[in-house]
Amino acid sequence: MVGYKQNSTTVIDSTNTVTVRNVVVNNVRKRYGTHPLSNGYHAGGATPNLTPVNRADIQKFPFASDGNATDTNGDLLDGATWGAGAESATHSFVAAADEENHPTPALSDRIQKYPFAITSGTSSEVGNLTFGRRESTGHTDGGSGFIAGGWGGFGYAVPPPSLSIARTTIDKFPFASDGNAVNVGDQDWPRRKAAGSSSSTHGYASGGESNPNIPGDVGVRIERFSFATGVSAAVGSLTEYAGFIMGGNSSSTHGYRSGGVRAPSSFYSPQNIIDKFPFPPATANATDV
Repeated sequence: MVGYKQNSTTVIDSTNTVTVRNVVVNNVRKRYGTHPLSNGYHAGGATPNLTPVNRADIQKFPFASDGNATDTNGDLLDGATWGAGAESATHSFVAAADEENHPTPALSDRIQKYPFAITSGTSSEVGNLTFGRRESTGHTDGGSGFIAGGWGGFGYAVPPPSLSIARTTIDKFPFASDGNAVNVGDQDWPRRKAAGSSSSTHGYASGGESNPNIPGDVGVRIERFSFATGVSAAVGSLTEYAGFIMGGNSSSTHGYRSGGVRAPSSFYSPQNIIDKFPFPPATANATDV
């Protein structure tokens, strides 16, 4: 064999020895955001009527084509609403929900998971948060799930609406093995009902509500915390107040907040705004896209 050269440099010599030089790999990663690679999943929720009933069904919809969701024939362990989600490569995790019968209508502390391949049966309980709550944000760094903020800390009891106590706690739990969550940090501001987004290194919470005695306007704030250290800091602002009932999404470079309630004085004034903010900078405000 004569051999093969590239740019006058021998790559394969006459003895079939391969020489590899100066191989550079830039920014190659597999992201685990709010979905696996081919489908989106929706679990739980509540019926839209004056006396809502929590749901337990797990549905999925494809990314490759437009179409309605289909029932996977799997269910959560109990009817659940206001929950937070995190995803590994193979499973979805649900935590911090208002559950129908755990043990009574309650702010749940349990972490449950189901496989993306689920076709029957129920999710399984794999651990517990540091305390029961709901209205938190869920995040993932690929190897662990994070539950940030929320409304709770009252045991299992659902408090009266007048006791509006938002929390700062950031809990972390592993994907590789079942186990309880541990407290790894605190958000700068007590926050509930926020929109959650995740980069490869940080979790982001945008908008939401705080406690009545907290100064400032948490409803326009974008805050992030480090997956590695749990340290949190404000990094920017949304284009306008977004109180709750909004979506949080992520690309590899940006976080998004869509919809929500326009202002505290306009309880049923829905938004159609989609805000976008970059992940890399230390501080950056959102833009309306």
